[in-house]
Amino acid sequence: MPEEVDQDEGTLLYVFIDSHVNRAIGSFVVYTGWANATPHYALDDTGIPVRRGSLTTGRPLRSVVYSVLGLSPSLRYLGVEIPFTITDRHVAFTAAILERSAELFEQSFERARFVVVLFPGSALADQIGAALRDRDVDYLDYSALLDWNDPRYFIPEDWHPAPETYRILAERLARDLRLGSAS
Repeated sequence: MPEEVDQDEGTLLYVFIDSHVNRAIGSFVVYTGWANATPHYALDDTGIPVRRGSLTTGRPLRSVVYSVLGLSPSLRYLGVEIPFTITDRHVAFTAAILERSAELFEQSFERARFVVVLFPGSALADQIGAALRDRDVDYLDYSALLDWNDPRYFIPEDWHPAPETYRILAERLARDLRLGSAS
């Protein structure tokens, strides 16, 4: 990144959404949906996340099982996810990846900050927040910033955030990071 970014100070914001845990662990829906060729990470003997190929090459047996199960229209229709639930271990693994990302970023940019932003509506905010706090990773918890059940804040057809969500989040970030004044 230092070759691409000519500033030596600033703040990098990593916006966390709950499905990032599913991506980190390479869950069934993520693997069969879009991420089979994306990086696979595992913890080394010292607990540091390292890349071990792709989600396909780094865990070949699971990849075959997921691929076969992914052919089932019934499983897709029912929205079956494997693992069936996200555990503290999955959240801790995701936090380890974020901690390593922060370390690598801060090694490249000594006068910069790495901050994880817990996106509004995150059901895993308490868990990931505790895991990040245990690892001394800066984060801002905006999980309760707005009512995710209010249709003003998401696009009903696909549940992605609406422009109003981003406006509110940007104003709050600017205030909390002292980047300007919120109205």
